[in-house]
Amino acid sequence: MVEIVMTFCRFKKDKDYRAAGDPLYQQIRGRDSTEINQIVAGMRLNNDMAKYTPWQFVRVDSVGAV
Repeated sequence: MVEIVMTFCRFKKDKDYRAAGDPLYQQIRGRDSTEINQIVAGMRLNNDMAKYTPWQFVRVDSVGAV
């Protein structure tokens, strides 16, 4: 089995709905592309667009055998 660790980020929005402050990072782990896609879809679905920018992919942190 392979474990994949990826990092995504988003920003808080200010009163003018522009990105403000430092990025908020989220690492996700999954064993295949289906699992990763489900996690990312959930993150995007539950993101409050009035308060935060959309999630953006940052990097793949690791891909390794489990």
